[in-house]
Amino acid sequence: CISARPSMNISSKERFVTGTGLAVIVIIAATIWWAYAEVEDANRQRLVTSEIARGLTELRLVTFEYHLYHTERARLQWAAVSDRVDRLIANARFREPEQTEILADLGEKRAAGRRLFAELTAAHGSNRAEVALDDASQRFEAQLLGQLLTYQQENFTDAVRLSNLATERIIDAQHRMMRVILAGLMLIAAIMVGASWFVRREVLAPLAKLQQATRQLAAGDWNFVLGLHRGDEIGELSKNFDAMTRSLHQSFAQSERSNQDLATLNEELKAFSYSVSHDLRGPLRSMDGFSLVLLEDYGDKLDDEGKDALARIRAASQRMG
Repeated sequence: CISARPSMNISSKERFVTGTGLAVIVIIAATIWWAYAEVEDANRQRLVTSEIARGLTELRLVTFEYHLYHTERARLQWAAVSDRVDRLIANARFREPEQTEILADLGEKRAAGRRLFAELTAAHGSNRAEVALDDASQRFEAQLLGQLLTYQQENFTDAVRLSNLATERIIDAQHRMMRVILAGLMLIAAIMVGASWFVRREVLAPLAKLQQATRQLAAGDWNFVLGLHRGDEIGELSKNFDAMTRSLHQSFAQSERSNQDLATLNEELKAFSYSVSHDLRGPLRSMDGFSLVLLEDYGDKLDDEGKDALARIRAASQRMG
């Protein structure tokens, strides 16, 4: 007999377990979605930094072209590429402090590079590719070009650092996603084990006791008591089963007493029937015998109706005997 304890009914427990499982799945799904969003954001950042790096490389090539030929086409192409790189830098969105700092430094160096290129074009002048520069102008131009290329190299290095940071974010986000998936699988496995334990403890074990009780009842053990004192549906079923067993036990006991009383009554009725049968045989034989004597000795004095009455008396007494 299990001691009574307060508990929820099985349907409430089932809703609780189901709700917990769904909540865990929602949390895991939300975490995986967050990690996936982190990967996508890091991929976007890496694509942006790759575009910036390609633009800086192209800008470096155009710078060399302008230095070699000093053509208006090269100057305009440098301006177009420079504007495109600046737009990429302005539209880039980074959340990490280190990335934001590198992006700000990149923007400052880009502004300095534009000023140096403006000084370089101003120093040489427009459409003077055929005019030779004096030594001082050449040294000044070489100095400006060196500073400009230095800034461009530093810009490219910053772009590579941004790309590496974005790659690291991708790897970290992927690792987080894997950890979340593994933790989620372990948690789901734990919930399944807990649900299995709950089903065995709260449902299967009481049902096995109930099955044993039905076998005991079928075997004629009317004194068997299930005694599952629980606060759920199985506890209610156990209480009703025990009440049914007690009611059947009382009914069968009463029926047994009634059968005993009926057997006693049958014995008394049998004795009474034997006594009545024995007591009536003598008078019946007398009735039959005297009717026969009347018919034999006084038959000639009786009319047909009298003979018929005596014959009927004899037939009735014989039939009754």
